Amino acid sequence: MYCTYGGVHTGVNEAIPAVKFMGQLYDHLGYSILGEWYIIGEYEDQDNSVRGRLGDIRGRPNVDDLKEVEEKVKGILKTVSA
Repeated sequence: MYCTYGGVHTGVNEAIPAVKFMGQLYDHLGYSILGEWYIIGEYEDQDNSVRGRLGDIRGRPNVDDLKEVEEKVKGILKTVSA
């Protein structure tokens, strides 16, 4: 499961509760959560994308961020198919 975040105030800690909440919902529905990923994402409001705790996050997630997600997905798929 993943969540994009801007973290203007506290960084990734702003995204963790959202993923934990979604994880509980999916757990109640019978789904297993195999991983939690937090990915920086820009805001539509450009002021928050440049002045927050994370610095300039315009253009995020970017190619490198998406490649990292791709590699994590491949790793999980290897685990569950073994």
